[in-house]
Order: sequence, then C-alpha cells, then structure tokens
Amino acid sequence: MIIHETDSLGNPLRQGSSEWWKLKLGIPTVSSFGRIIQPVKRQYSTGARPYIAELIAEQILGLPIDAMLEQETDGGASWTERGLELEPEAKRWYEAERQVEIRQVAFITTDDGSEGGSPDGFVDEDGIIEVKCFGAKHHMSVLLGLEEIAPVTQVQGYLRLTGRQWCDSLAWHPTLPKVLTRVRRDDVFIAALDKCMTQFKSEMAKAKKKIDLIGSARIDGDDLRAQLLASLDIFKPADPNANDAMLSLDEIDEFTTDVRWAVKHGVLDAKDEALLVADVINGKWGDTRTMWAFIRRHQDGTA
Repeated sequence: MIIHETDSLGNPLRQGSSEWWKLKLGIPTVSSFGRIIQPVKRQYSTGARPYIAELIAEQILGLPIDAMLEQETDGGASWTERGLELEPEAKRWYEAERQVEIRQVAFITTDDGSEGGSPDGFVDEDGIIEVKCFGAKHHMSVLLGLEEIAPVTQVQGYLRLTGRQWCDSLAWHPTLPKVLTRVRRDDVFIAALDKCMTQFKSEMAKAKKKIDLIGSARIDGDDLRAQLLASLDIFKPADPNANDAMLSLDEIDEFTTDVRWAVKHGVLDAKDEALLVADVINGKWGDTRTMWAFIRRHQDGTA
C-alpha cells in the first residue's frame, strides 16, 4: 500500500485537487467497488463492464468522468460539498467521543497503482473512519436502521486495501442525532472481492488492448482487418520464424474477406466473430487458423 499525503510542491494533498484527481484517474476506486461485486451474492457484477468503459475513457481523455457528478442536494448545495464543510466538525466530535486522534489520509493505492481510494482517516494502528454527511431524509433512514451508513463494498474495500481490521462508520448531521457503528473486517467477503477484482482487471486489460488495436476509428467491415494488422505488431516475435501460425501481411486481406463471407452466409454469427476477434487480440494464431480452415471447408462444401 502506498499513502499519498503531499502534492508535487510538498504541501498536504487535498481531496478534490487536480493532483488528487490525477492519482485516481482511470483506476478502480473503493467508492465504486459496488459496481464490480454484487454485495449480497458476492459475485461479479453486471455493472463492471460499463465501469471498465468509463475508466478506459478517462485514461484516453486524461480527464475524470465523474468530477462534476453531485449527490443528493438540499437547498441548492450538493451533499458532497456540504460533506466537505461538515466533515472536520464530525471528526472533532469523533475524536472526543472515542478519545483518539485521526490521521488524515488523502489517497492510497496498491503498490502497483492499479487500485485506489480516499479513506476519511486512519485510527490507531488497525482502524479507519468513514464519515457520511447525508441530507435529513437519508440520515433518518440510517438513524432508524433502514440503511447502512456506508456500503459494505466500501467499508470492506478500504479494509482490504489498507490491511486494517475495523472501520468506524459515522453518519453526521448538524441537528439530528449522530450514528456511529464499528464494522469488523470480513475476510470471506474480502476473498470474494479479491476474485472479482482479478476478473475486473483482466477484462479491463483485454478491453484496453482492443481499443489500442482499433486505433483512431472503428469502421464496420474494416475493423477486423485493422485489428489483425495491429496484432502483427503487438505479437510479432523477434524471430520472424518463431510463430509459424501467425498470419502474414499477404494473408490478412484474404482472411478478412473469408470471414465476411462466413458472416454473410450464416457460417459465423456475431458471437463467433467476437470470439475470433478475441483470439486475434490475445495472439491465439493457432485458433485463428483453425477457424479459417473451418470457413474454407464451408466454402468448398466439404464441411
């Protein structure tokens, strides 16, 4: 785990600053882990693929997609903004209540920088705090026990990322009664989250490679040829004879024409073509040639 506490000038790193956004740009963050794992079934979420698309867009654009998103509003100000105003007061109350000191943490990442998050603070040697400043309606639902203060994906996500053992979740409202709950580390849930994160990162890497292969444009009917040509550069070995299965430049146009024939005549459907593109992206030239032979047998009427 890497703790990012200062900016490039050595000043305290502020959440919401340009350098803070740069750290989280294009990587999955704890606040969105609920889009990767279904918290009840503890399985990979259908919301993961749209999230992958957003993160890759951020990487390409160099801009955060959710920078301008706001949560529930009350009186014209978002509770994201209101939370920044109320959080210091909430933390002072917590420190007095628990007789502890909070270590401010701006942003943390895994050692390889592939995941990150902004916990509201570290407590003692093995705890963290997560502060939520909701609007009155939402706060009352928490107060009555109808909702959790923080999603399990967020709480356990931070405990997984930090290696700590517990999280104090604090629902703070300037007028309504406060709610403070301690949640312990759930290693079973964290193991399921680990598995989902592995799948997410694998799918994201494949999607990014596909985008790289497409290049500056995707044109129906031509994109397969473009991906094949790009794959030659990506998977071409130092020794030209090291992979006899790799399609040559002379074969690319012929193969593309045959694939289009197969789609037109119902030999391949959209799913088959998608699998073929996946083989190309992953450099599975043997499988690619097997598919080509299959198409040729249909063309010759010997299938």
